[in-house]
Amino acid sequence: MAFISDFAPTRRLADLVADIAPARRGFDPLGIAAGMRAYRIYSTLDAKSDAELAELGLARTDAPRVAAGMAFGEQAA
Repeated sequence: MAFISDFAPTRRLADLVADIAPARRGFDPLGIAAGMRAYRIYSTLDAKSDAELAELGLARTDAPRVAAGMAFGEQAA
């Protein structure tokens, strides 16, 4: 079983996420901003076809894990 930290996004995926949900660093004690960012990332990935996800190196079942990992700071540079 893979964990969130086991995922290293491709450069193309990182660029996609930066375009749709740019990271905002700052005070977010309840995680509301990060949660909204995760939702935007997941919604975008979920709207893509299986072929488009495969081009990003993802399977449809990876979308929730990837969205949470990238939104909550597990994103690789």
